[in-house]
Amino acid sequence: MGAWVLARIERRPPWVWVLWGVGGLVAMHLLVLLSAPGSLWRAVGVVGRIVLPLVYFGAMLASAWQRGLRRRRLAGFDATRWAAALGSMTAPEFRRLVRKALEREGSKAIRPTPEDAPKGVHVMLNIGRRLQLVSCHHWPGRKLGMERLAWVSGALKRHQEAQPIVAASGEFTVTAQAHARAHQIRLIDGLALGQMLADLPIAELHTNSPTVSPQSPPTPDAPSDATVEMPLPPPTRHLAGAWAALTLAIGFSAGMPKPAQAMSFVLSPPYLYMGGSVVREDWATWQDATQRFGRQVRVVVFHESAGGDALAARRIGLDLRERGLDTVVLGRCLSACANMFLAGVVRQFGQTPTSIPTELGFHGRYDRSTGAVNTRLSGDYFVKMTDGRMTEPFIALFTRINNPAGLMRFVHPAQRTSPTQPLVSLCSGDEDPQHGATRCEPLVGIDALDKGVVTHWATHDLPLPPAPTTLRVSEASWRAVPSLAEADSTEAPKKSD
Repeated sequence: MGAWVLARIERRPPWVWVLWGVGGLVAMHLLVLLSAPGSLWRAVGVVGRIVLPLVYFGAMLASAWQRGLRRRRLAGFDATRWAAALGSMTAPEFRRLVRKALEREGSKAIRPTPEDAPKGVHVMLNIGRRLQLVSCHHWPGRKLGMERLAWVSGALKRHQEAQPIVAASGEFTVTAQAHARAHQIRLIDGLALGQMLADLPIAELHTNSPTVSPQSPPTPDAPSDATVEMPLPPPTRHLAGAWAALTLAIGFSAGMPKPAQAMSFVLSPPYLYMGGSVVREDWATWQDATQRFGRQVRVVVFHESAGGDALAARRIGLDLRERGLDTVVLGRCLSACANMFLAGVVRQFGQTPTSIPTELGFHGRYDRSTGAVNTRLSGDYFVKMTDGRMTEPFIALFTRINNPAGLMRFVHPAQRTSPTQPLVSLCSGDEDPQHGATRCEPLVGIDALDKGVVTHWATHDLPLPPAPTTLRVSEASWRAVPSLAEADSTEAPKKSD
């Protein structure tokens, strides 16, 4: 409690306490002059003339003392070393540092964090009688945008009495800061956290506690950093003049392999190929891939994926758009895969030396146990990603399909299997399997370009994509993979009409 009081006092400079003390003295003196002799108010004024100046004078000394200590702590603060320390931390270590920093302000941590804590909340504390809910995002060198803060304020709307705090190892965008001010969310960026712990040696900032498993992802629009972060691989020699291909790790927990049916991530700068089924852990793999090789990736190629986990796909899509990456589709890309493709700034059908039938398929979200369609799902994601070209009534055509096998399918005019194939068709999922999409309802007068699914009809020339793999990657083999951080990035092939 004492640390919390001192932290509150330190927020105001000493001269403010002096002014308040003078003002309180004058007020008490007037109260004595205007009150009748022997009255209660006169007694209050007499006592106040003595007590208030002493209280405010003590607060002035405490503020000056605390600020002096802070200046001495910051005098030896090395922002460069702190940034390097942040970059080598794991997500659990970062959360423990956030908790330690807030505890030094007088908060008392709730250990362990309750299982029924709101999703996306990694640290819970009490300060006085008020609850603090902290969402931690360990993405060194990156800026946290408004979308993530908007999700935090939405996820915690049932806890209006609590103080929401968002801590990030990077920075916050201007719009995120404005959103935080409007919703009274406290922000702690990487630099501020370092200053809160400036008197601790860098060596003490790391702990040797075991790595934890990824948590279940929160809501669809709610990216969080509940991931397992592995040590960076050692630097290797400069890889010049050649394409480099790297199969990335597929989500694991401290040496435990990920389920075999996950997406495969293959890096071939400037492309990142993603194929196969989408699973929950793919969000962690995406974070790891972009953190390690983000500067080399300019185009994400989605190929041969029937979809999968909608939450992971939505989170990858939001992050992909924020990074300003382009997307290309090759082969079948349905459901969650199509949602991720839609997040590209420039979106194109791909073209390879060997003709690959390509189609994009969209539908709604379905209950895993009953298969019932979620009719409450908003179409905001599709409106945003297509810049309003998809309207709510149009989105409802595919998000309200009752059968999970149903799809709204989009194809390229030059890649149709027959001249009569419609560019857009609506399949209910109840069609005769022997006839397939030929029994679907054609939607005449619209196409992928008209609805913002792609940004133009020009195709993107690509080499043949790697086959989706079920490779299991352990922690040991991940460390053995050479880093491509110094590899030359090759210019993307030119687009063809």
